[in-house]
Amino acid sequence: YGSVRCTECDCDRLYCGQCIVLRHKQLPYHRMEIWRQRRFIQVSLSKLGYAYYLGHHGDRCPDMQTVDRLRLRKGRHTGTEVRAPSREERASSVLSDATLLDEDPVERVPDGHLIQIAHVNGFHDLYVGYCGCPGAADKFTQLLRARIFAGSVNQPQTAYTLPLLNLWHKSALEATINAYDFNKILCRLTDDDFPAEIKVSYSYFS
Repeated sequence: YGSVRCTECDCDRLYCGQCIVLRHKQLPYHRMEIWRQRRFIQVSLSKLGYAYYLGHHGDRCPDMQTVDRLRLRKGRHTGTEVRAPSREERASSVLSDATLLDEDPVERVPDGHLIQIAHVNGFHDLYVGYCGCPGAADKFTQLLRARIFAGSVNQPQTAYTLPLLNLWHKSALEATINAYDFNKILCRLTDDDFPAEIKVSYSYFS
């Protein structure tokens, strides 16, 4: 049964993680909530296995480099690496919705490159899959065609959507808002309960 909802399009309907990922193939900046412990808790699309694929109308490029879907990540509290699962553990593991918010060091993530993208509704940590077809444009150009301005050219780790840059420009002109306050607004939009825990720098907009 469904336990995930989108707060921006179908707030009254619940979906399973796989279905809501498919419905948002070209809607990477929508906010999700998952039902846990008698309440809805914010969960990112990336936690649900979402990747934003470029160049093929939201579908994965057949020539894109493959990345293991069970990825090793850093320990949350110790900062040390945790043991990678064995082949048998990978084959027998079933990652349900219940494991999305627990402390298991191995989580299901899509292939692609993790980028923090700033949008008009806050910051999004998205896995971006680039087109790898012969003659495909470079990463910076592919992102720009998707209306995303990358923070660097070769291996971008931060980026900004063009609607956000337009909003920042208008805010600076009409409301004389500074970069620090604008960044705080985006942090609040990202997580209204713990905005100070959003790891970003206000120098993004300075």
